[in-house]
Amino acid sequence: MMMMLVEMDHPGLVVLPTHRLIKNLADLDEKTVLAGASKFFDTVRVEDAASLERKLIKSEKTLAFYSGDKNCFLFTLKPDVDVKSLLPGMSEAYCSLDVTLLHALILEPVLGIDKENMLRQTNLFYTRDMDEAMRAVDNKQYQCAFLLNGTRVGQIRDVSLAGEKMPQKSTYFYPKLITGLLMNKIMDIPD
Repeated sequence: MMMMLVEMDHPGLVVLPTHRLIKNLADLDEKTVLAGASKFFDTVRVEDAASLERKLIKSEKTLAFYSGDKNCFLFTLKPDVDVKSLLPGMSEAYCSLDVTLLHALILEPVLGIDKENMLRQTNLFYTRDMDEAMRAVDNKQYQCAFLLNGTRVGQIRDVSLAGEKMPQKSTYFYPKLITGLLMNKIMDIPD
């Protein structure tokens, strides 16, 4: 088995976010999402969509909801919400992931997108580009987008040391190996 190993503390190792796009859900509207999220999250409207990424990055246990037409909201986990009690048997590390908060507190209970749906990508699609996600919603290709911070390398370490798997599409490691680096001849070697 071929593999590449990189030191976890290497300054060049970056984990980029993978944003979620929602499509083909009947009766989905902004009010439904905001009402469902209000049980677990403090919600703040972000007037300036251009500053959304900067505000998102500065916050922990926070994700963003974009419903189109520059309607951006930051969802920050309420201090009194005990995620561990909502996900019995899961570690503190797993329960602290932004992507876990999205999947366990919004996608499944509010939107009805369960693990099987996520796996088949029936209503859930992914992109790594925040601007692309917002444009796709504005162009009505998708109903809404959930924008995430990249998972920190320390969080990945802690979840793996707890023996757990992260939710689907939680990590996008960068840089990637150049395609074909190990598969193609770089030069002919004389016999």
